[in-house]
Amino acid sequence: MLQGVLRHYLVRLTQAEAELSGKLAGERRVKLAQLAIGARAARRRDMSSSAAARAAELASVSGAYSAAAVRWRSGDIPADIRRGTVAGLRWALPAGVVAEDAMVDGVLDPAWLPLHDLAAVRHFAVGGVMLDIGGEVGATSIPRIVLGDFARAYVAEPDEAKYLCLVGNTLENHLEGRVLPDRVALSDAAGAAPVSLDAWTERLRIPVDRVRFVRVAWHAAAMGLFEDASRLLAQRQIVWQVEVNPSAATGPGLEALSALLASRFTHVTEIGGVANTEWHRASDVTALLERVAGERRTANLLLFNLRGGSTRRRRAVAPPPALAESAGRPAIISVLHSTARLPDGWRPAMEAFHSKAVHPELVEYILAIDEDQDLSLPSLEGTRWRRFEVVKKGVKGPAAACNVAAQASRGDLLVQVADDYFPPPAWDEALRAAVPDFEEEVVLDVDNSDGSTWLLPFSMLTRTYYERYGYIFYPGYHGLCADNEFTEQARRDKVVRPARHIVFEHRHVDRGHSTMDAIYERQKQHYEKGQALFKKRQAQGFPKWPD
Repeated sequence: MLQGVLRHYLVRLTQAEAELSGKLAGERRVKLAQLAIGARAARRRDMSSSAAARAAELASVSGAYSAAAVRWRSGDIPADIRRGTVAGLRWALPAGVVAEDAMVDGVLDPAWLPLHDLAAVRHFAVGGVMLDIGGEVGATSIPRIVLGDFARAYVAEPDEAKYLCLVGNTLENHLEGRVLPDRVALSDAAGAAPVSLDAWTERLRIPVDRVRFVRVAWHAAAMGLFEDASRLLAQRQIVWQVEVNPSAATGPGLEALSALLASRFTHVTEIGGVANTEWHRASDVTALLERVAGERRTANLLLFNLRGGSTRRRRAVAPPPALAESAGRPAIISVLHSTARLPDGWRPAMEAFHSKAVHPELVEYILAIDEDQDLSLPSLEGTRWRRFEVVKKGVKGPAAACNVAAQASRGDLLVQVADDYFPPPAWDEALRAAVPDFEEEVVLDVDNSDGSTWLLPFSMLTRTYYERYGYIFYPGYHGLCADNEFTEQARRDKVVRPARHIVFEHRHVDRGHSTMDAIYERQKQHYEKGQALFKKRQAQGFPKWPD
């Protein structure tokens, strides 16, 4: 009987291991596919003015970067560098970085990329800036930037051969100005002269208040890394990933290091090939490192701060990522709502946007009505909008309404909506997370539940892109076909960012979600004129107003 019970549990264990292995393999396939899409998008995308400015600034303060970039572009590359691809990304690797059998016919083994770590960290930190200390050839930083987890990455690497390949990989994957490599040692490692972490962030003018994630490849010679890092350690929103090899997990400096970590962070967890559901107090880091050292394996720790002191032993829920920021403050969203259904036809959509926002105090709501209509400022008792305003001067149709509302807006992300447009829960946080850098020109391609795979019927764009033209819709349109031009222009400008995981609901009459009324009928009367204007301007290449 005992043997039968043991066989039963052995079968269950084997099945569970197979299911977990299949799940991890499936997740890896999805991440590789996402990387391939991101790599293609990066190659098609022109360098933005802000990225070009950052690259130029780095070259002015880092002679190593300037020299390596010139050397790579001129083809002065050592003969022993190996070249390969994985998930659409191009890689140059110095001898010894990967095993000989990890690359076959120029194709790298996908297991070389730390994709599980990427997914684990994503639960804790997204948006803003990341720092990669000991970044080698960019296997950690480059995928994170391509996938949009962070707006940009500053990478420190002291080794000359690895640094040259890091710069080359940045250039080859069209990430100049978004991945910013510097040849510097932030410890006593061999290579470039060591400097302190704070001194490095000051020299590169890294905005520490926008840093959300720091990865450190730790080794026995790096015990002084946290010394003179007070500026970064004071930023409690930063999540730190510390990879500690066995030789660094023991020794005389361990006690001091553990005490420092316990004083700066509240919690620690270990990430690896299998998801870990336990958090520990940061004071437990000494015992955790000693256990890892005894097992002769590398520890992969995430250190972070939570309010309160409780730990999770069974089921860990990641702390919410910090809000995406613009100019060092939480990004403001401007909702631009055009309506002709007065007095109250706009209210259901507005109330839905308010009730489903996580932070309505960081959203301004601008209602645009036709200039020949009147609407006294409605009672908004119980709402927490940052600002609510009604505009009408110059509004003679839906396109003009959107433009007038945009002119009155002050936010970092402009979101066009209508009476029949309804958001998903936590829509504001979802949109912020989808924009890695509000200084970039970005248009979001969300799912509008209308089956459209090309058209962007509701415009969602950063203020930076709005300011390129000074309007959302070309002023010659009444309404219909204005979104066709906006879509084609945005795609030509290569600023469209996929965000179809965010699903809004468009309750349009054509899809049976509402009944035909005078407003829909009036809009359809302008279809032929709008279509003719679109075709004319399309043939002209959509010249900017006034043309």
